[in-house]
Amino acid sequence: MPLLTNPFLLWDMARILAVCGAVMWAMVLAMSFFFTDEVVLLPPQVLLMALAILVALFAFVALVVFRNAMHMRFVVDSHGVRVESIYGDDAYEHSVSALMRAVLFLVNPLVGLTTSLSAAASGGDGLSWSDVRKVTVHRRLGVVSLADSWHTLMRLYCDPRSVDMLADRVQHNAGPVLARQARQVAQQSARRPLVFYLVWTAVALAATAASLAWYWAAEDMERPAVAAGGLVLLLGWAIPAWWSRLVAWPAVAASLLLTARLIPPALEQDTVSAWHTVYGYQMDTPELALAALGCLTLVAMSLSVLVMRPERVTRKRAPGRRADGDDTQEGRSQP
Repeated sequence: MPLLTNPFLLWDMARILAVCGAVMWAMVLAMSFFFTDEVVLLPPQVLLMALAILVALFAFVALVVFRNAMHMRFVVDSHGVRVESIYGDDAYEHSVSALMRAVLFLVNPLVGLTTSLSAAASGGDGLSWSDVRKVTVHRRLGVVSLADSWHTLMRLYCDPRSVDMLADRVQHNAGPVLARQARQVAQQSARRPLVFYLVWTAVALAATAASLAWYWAAEDMERPAVAAGGLVLLLGWAIPAWWSRLVAWPAVAASLLLTARLIPPALEQDTVSAWHTVYGYQMDTPELALAALGCLTLVAMSLSVLVMRPERVTRKRAPGRRADGDDTQEGRSQP
């Protein structure tokens, strides 16, 4: 399998760098948004420097350690696909492995003694046909890609002259599973009724407004309320897409942070006179209760997506349709 001259690997690396950059930028933005008085953006120079270091390390490992290729063996059978990587078969690879162990020993003797580059680079991995949703054949490059609903799980490499034989073997073993999965997708509810999304929007907006009802904490909660309300609103309109669960996690975090913002001012003591001290929750208590209700509503709405898994809600099986295990020959995916 080629490395730096592999268009698939370069595309994967570009996406990884894009995700890393987006996460770094979002973390700085979120921390400044929630915990400082002004919004701070990650300087482009810092972001580019971090990405350049990742690219340089990737190029070094690909060219120096693996000499721009990895020796791999793929096994395709009725259960799935197994891949084995092979490293350390010649003098060069043995020398690189020994050098890396020496460097690791200087950094950490325990790691240097217990770590073997050959063992780390040589390994195996498996993939079951039940995890595969799509099979794509790239005949010119001699590659068969196996993917689930949102990303590539594994790529099988072979001589371009043998790619048709490999594709036929994959289709033969994956076809029955793909047929069952196609019927399950057809049974799933594509979208909820419009009323559901309108009600979700109304409740999310009302809960966001209610979270700011308590005057004594409203100023510190404006930004978290906007973030939590926006994420919960986006979460509702994402149902039942698979990525709705990805939105649910930051929505839960933002909603919990919004709720936590109520606690310090509620427990703060205020001296009214020399002989009388009150807690924050004793001032405008009904408004505090309304704000807490709004925050907890946002938390419950975001948690409901994680608990109920709405993307798996399906319609009832149509009358006369056979069970999934009865059909093993129709609906095979085409290259």
